[in-house]
Amino acid sequence: TNNSRETLQKMIAAYVATGVSALSMALCILTFPALWSKYTSITEQLRLDQDEFRVLEGEVWAKFHSLRVSVPKVRQARQAGYCQCDATNLCPDGPSGPPGPPGAEGEPGPGGAPGKPV
Repeated sequence: TNNSRETLQKMIAAYVATGVSALSMALCILTFPALWSKYTSITEQLRLDQDEFRVLEGEVWAKFHSLRVSVPKVRQARQAGYCQCDATNLCPDGPSGPPGPPGAEGEPGPGGAPGKPV
């Protein structure tokens, strides 16, 4: 009787495990389409938002460049005379700046030659 009781308990445990497993699989199969739909919806919305961002970026970039062209170049107005600096940099030197603070004391020099006898 103990042997048949253990066998019955094992069979019940096997049926319960199989039932829970089947229910889990059914739930996974039923929820997968909803998850896939949500995934594709989010992906599509991201694509649309990226497209909108690219359009707005192009508009802002065009406005920025049109504003940059219309702003006078203050740097050229401050330069003395006419100079077009380039890689060779042949422009005249600008005015000297104010003198800096005095430097630190230098190292003592080498000893002098021996003196002549008198």
